[in-house]
Amino acid sequence: MHPFTGIDYVALYRETAPNARIFLANGPRAMLAYTGHIIACGIHTRARTRRLLTAAGAKTVLTLADLMNAPVEGSGYHPEYGLYGSNLATEDSVKLFPRDCRAFVDDLAARLLAATGKRVEVMRRPWRPRARRSAAKRRI
Repeated sequence: MHPFTGIDYVALYRETAPNARIFLANGPRAMLAYTGHIIACGIHTRARTRRLLTAAGAKTVLTLADLMNAPVEGSGYHPEYGLYGSNLATEDSVKLFPRDCRAFVDDLAARLLAATGKRVEVMRRPWRPRARRSAAKRRI
């Protein structure tokens, strides 16, 4: 049971794809005992997991960013994040992370500033580590 959503995801996956086999493990390479084709779902560990599995001989390693990153028969999609950031919307649809929304976000932030005098972070890009600056360039 997920602590925040209250959803039993394993039960949901079994209901959604009754012919699928679901394996859980503490280390990604353990999956290779069952299959060479893996979907790595961890958002923060996806690059490392893909690298480990590929080096260990996996035939196919996909992440959620590889799924729904282009339209399928007119469907929604997100070119950079695919299914990352998606939420179940109805029994047979998901809401994807918004795309092409920068103009809307900037306009909304400007309107809120004009109306309230407060700077409000409407929506920010997902966190990405910045390149480290040398000590000489850092502000002290």
